[in-house]
Amino acid sequence: MAVSKQKSMRRKQMVVAILALFIALTFVLTMIPINCSRDSEEVTPEEVAGEVVEQPIPPETPPETTGIDAAIGAAVAYAKANNPSLPELAILGVNSTGEWALVRLQPVDKSTDVASALLKNVNGEWAVVDFGLVLPENHPDAPPDVFQ
Repeated sequence: MAVSKQKSMRRKQMVVAILALFIALTFVLTMIPINCSRDSEEVTPEEVAGEVVEQPIPPETPPETTGIDAAIGAAVAYAKANNPSLPELAILGVNSTGEWALVRLQPVDKSTDVASALLKNVNGEWAVVDFGLVLPENHPDAPPDVFQ
């Protein structure tokens, strides 16, 4: 029995020692910084020579939007600002002439009639000049082509 107790005690001591070693290794490994930001395993000549040269990261630029895309965005934003409960809007048509645009939109679920937004580009920004379910077929400042 005494031999059995000694073996059991040694096993417990081994398990405790292994657990302590595992905990110590885990702690040490969490303290080592690992650079996982590189997409490939490509090494630059500076890194091979032992020099690491920091390269400036260019700022992210937003994707370019066309004038039409910006006009549509302004029309949708204006409609949502006037009625925040509007569901997703479908763009039914866009007419554009120079600095003027006419955007026709309607909720996807057709919960309201088609609305039109007449916009003018002022200093690179689209501004809604008139908005509603019924717009006149002309505007004193807008070219007639935008209404066709």
